[in-house]
Amino acid sequence: MYASLRSKYPPLVNRGRDLHQQDNARPHTSCITREKIEELEGIEFLPHPVYSANLAPSDYHMSRSMASFFRERRFSNIDELERSCLALRAAQPSFSVFHVQFKSS
Repeated sequence: MYASLRSKYPPLVNRGRDLHQQDNARPHTSCITREKIEELEGIEFLPHPVYSANLAPSDYHMSRSMASFFRERRFSNIDELERSCLALRAAQPSFSVFHVQFKSS
């Protein structure tokens, strides 16, 4: 995996420090944890944004719904997969943070 990162994102790998994306979970934001993080050398911690539509993790219930929905399903083409994803999204409550975007290749 590291070789793959090195070839795809050389500026991130060649900076001499490891990057770690920090989330806002309580154990990660406690004073003791923050103090220990500041002591670490060679690791750069990126703060997790308070809210970002692009970076916000999928909610727990949606992940479970997806796992159940896609379990043992096989798709013969990308259109069939896309229709299934859209059907899953339509079945979710309106408060779900899950969003599906398809990139054209």
